[in-house]
Amino acid sequence: MNPGGMKLRYTIGALLCVSTLLEGGVLQAQAAPTAAQSTAFYYGPALPAAALSQFDRVVVQADQADPEGLALLARRGSAVFAYVSLSEISPVEARGVDTSFRLGENPDWQTVIMDAAKPGFRKWLLDTRFQPLWSRGFRAFFLDNLDSYQRAVKDPAARTAQVKGLAQIITELHARFPGVKLLFNRGFELLPEVAPLAAGLAAESLFRGWDPVKHTYGEVPEADRRWLLERLAPAQRQA
Repeated sequence: MNPGGMKLRYTIGALLCVSTLLEGGVLQAQAAPTAAQSTAFYYGPALPAAALSQFDRVVVQADQADPEGLALLARRGSAVFAYVSLSEISPVEARGVDTSFRLGENPDWQTVIMDAAKPGFRKWLLDTRFQPLWSRGFRAFFLDNLDSYQRAVKDPAARTAQVKGLAQIITELHARFPGVKLLFNRGFELLPEVAPLAAGLAAESLFRGWDPVKHTYGEVPEADRRWLLERLAPAQRQA
């Protein structure tokens, strides 16, 4: 979670970390850079490209990653994924977007949750977020906030509309940008629609997580861990 380049769910500032990923039908705990399709997340400036190049895939904030570091990663064969929030944007960004696209708010991160069921918002997202990154040379994206709608929408029919809207964004990404690679952050509800379009699925906060209110890391409650594991199992079967 890092809409609009704000505070990060993984960390405040820069962090090199690994994630649990579903890939090729196998649930992998990415514990070492020698593992198949190892993945690193680095959110911050001063990209340590030499160290990150040991990973097959590197997720970065495009607005903070320096061109020289990105070029080094490319030369050494690391696939660089640009972070993109699929449904939350900053209040500043929201001022320039049609107010009818607003779905709700996330007070924990002081962001606006957008309505993925609106074709106008989907077009705005593709035109203002993805197209500039593609034009800069990014060919892979890490999609965050695939389940933010759950905070703002409780009606089952409305939730279904959000799932279909988010799936449509992903489908349109593949149609508009041939060969694009996508990593999902959770988004389990979308998998029946778009699982074949994913290069992998990351599951943050399986053991420890960041509390945006207290600004501290802590153990994930057992109930939350169990909930996540119960969803990773069927996701693994769909991979």
